[in-house]
Order: sequence, then structure tokens, then C-alpha cells
Amino acid sequence: PSGIWIHINGTKLTSLRQMADGYGRYKNVLKFLTRVVEEGPPLPPMAFYVSVTDTPCNPHLPYLTFFLKRGMKQLVIPDDTFHGVNWETMRTNLQEASSKIPYESRINDLFFRGSPTHGTRQNISVTLKACCPRFGNVTLAVMEKFKHLQVPLKEHAMHKHVLAIRGRTASSRDKYLNLLNSTIVRAEEYEPWFQFYHVLWKPWHNYVPLTTDTLPCIVKMLQDPANEEKLKRIAARGAEVGKYLTQQKVDDLMRKILLRYAAMQQYTVDEDPIYFLKRFGHFVKKRYKNAQVMPDDRAPVKFMFSRWISRRIKQMLSCRYNGTYVENSTQKLAYNSPYKCWY
Repeated sequence: PSGIWIHINGTKLTSLRQMADGYGRYKNVLKFLTRVVEEGPPLPPMAFYVSVTDTPCNPHLPYLTFFLKRGMKQLVIPDDTFHGVNWETMRTNLQEASSKIPYESRINDLFFRGSPTHGTRQNISVTLKACCPRFGNVTLAVMEKFKHLQVPLKEHAMHKHVLAIRGRTASSRDKYLNLLNSTIVRAEEYEPWFQFYHVLWKPWHNYVPLTTDTLPCIVKMLQDPANEEKLKRIAARGAEVGKYLTQQKVDDLMRKILLRYAAMQQYTVDEDPIYFLKRFGHFVKKRYKNAQVMPDDRAPVKFMFSRWISRRIKQMLSCRYNGTYVENSTQKLAYNSPYKCWY
């Protein structure tokens, strides 16, 4: 429903179809993938779909996604915040801010700010208020509306212990917590969602695991002064993950994922994206002549799939040879129009 259908050949990337999302993630993903493709060695021809939503539209299809759960057939890739200068700038700023505050002089509490997007956040908030209201520093609110409750990530470094709790699926904030040099306390579930860097997270090595049942015991352990040195070492090992996760490492991983995906393809992808769409359109007309993409809350448009393929081919040919696209012989759209022609 929301994502990008992409064709890659060599060092050229073509967006075959893109469905916008409310957060503009597809723009960041397209920027990130374009840079990875253009700045590296040529890649073999491939075509794939990148979902930019939190939840999967179909857990049985092998597309690319930000968040993953065990048993799903998707390939997990870096999320939309890994798109170049912003990530490196954020890494530098957070590491500098955390280095100025010694661990011993930080506020000894369990800190979290976020929206009540999942029941786990609400359960932990209620339990903390009941068992240890002075130690738990958790506030849940729709941060887009109550902006006065927002706390910048730099100020998270003022606290010894920071909570990592999932949102609708996983949490994009987790990677930033590795840059604070604070002890990460992660709320875990039976079937957790994860991102690609979570393979580097090891319980009781670089973070403290937490469940709703074990919360009182964990809080008691965090408050004990005898455990401060152990918690400080856990925080330091968590910060090593942030130092390791450079932009170059992320780009190299994305390139390996694309190469692995190309090797997994069981069909031929034409080097020319227009020829690929033509062959694909022939297959669609033959097998799914009357197939419709039905609307939902994120893509409220119904269209005939085979007709869309034909229209898209005409758009791309017009962009390539004429620089304009004529619709109903009255309206002409420029080559760089964001509405009809983004080839």
C-alpha cells in the first residue's frame, strides 16, 4: 500500500512506482538507495519492492522492509533515517553530548518519553508509577500534539538508564540510545520486532533485558549502588555498538543485501526498465487481465493493474524521448513533474 517499486541496473536506479506515506519515508529511502547504487560498483539487473510502512502488507512476500519479526519472509534493511549526512551528524552530536556528562554525575532514574503507540509502553508506565514513582521517569503522550513534553535526544544523556520500548512494531529510536553512553534497559516480548542492528544487542552484555513481570526486580537492581560499576560497563559496551555503526558500514550492508537479493531472483530482469515493464505488462494482461488493486486507509485509490502498467510505460517513454507527457491531448506535464513523471 505504501512503498517504492524499484529497478536497478549497474549504477542506475529507476522508480517504477511509488506510493506516498504520511511521513515522507519513501523520499529518504529513494535518496539513500540512489546514493548506494551510484557511488558503488555496478549491480546486476534487479527489481524489488520496498515497504515504508510500520506493519507488513503481506508477511509471506520477499520484499524489503525496515522492521521484521521471526518467521516473516521479508529482508530487513536500514530504515529511512540512514540516508547520508543526517545519520553521521546525529552520531557526532550525540557522542559529543554524552562525552561531556560523566556516568557518575547523571540522574539516577529510568527515563522514557514517547507516544502511547503500544500496550507494552502503557503497561510499563503504569507498573513503574505503582512500584517506584520516584525512580521511574516515564511520560506517554502524543508528542506531535504535546510538543512541550518532548525531550531532545541530547538531553537523554543526562540520565543513567534509558528505556527502549517498541512502538507499533520496532522502535527507530534504539540506534540513537547506543550513542548516549547510558545503560539501555530494553523491554522485551515473546515475539519481538527488530531491526538489522539488533543482532549486535546481547542481553546483560550491552543492555539490560526487561519484562513487565521482572520490572520490580530490575528496578531494584538498577537502584542498588553496588551494581553501578557493572551497569557502567554495560553502558560502555552499548556505546561501542553506536561507534561501530558508521554510515560506511550501513552502506556496505545495503549493498550486500541488494547483491543477495539479485542472486535470489528466479526470473530475468531486463537491463532497460521500460522493456522490463513491457514484459511484465504482457504477463499481467495474460494472467491477471481484470486484477484490481483495492483501496485501503493508506492507498485510497482503486486501479486496474494492467492499465496502470500500460500508462506507466507511456509516461516513461515520453519522459525519455520527448520530455513531456500528453494526457487527453490537452494537458502537458513537464519532465520533472512530481505528479506524473518521476522516471
